[in-house]
Amino acid sequence: MFLEWRFANAWNLGLGRHYLG
Repeated sequence: MFLEWRFANAWNLGLGRHYLG
């Protein structure tokens, strides 16, 4: 559960960062 959240968080941050540039 914790691993899933961490992975999802990292993925979301990556996408957000890519969109933000």
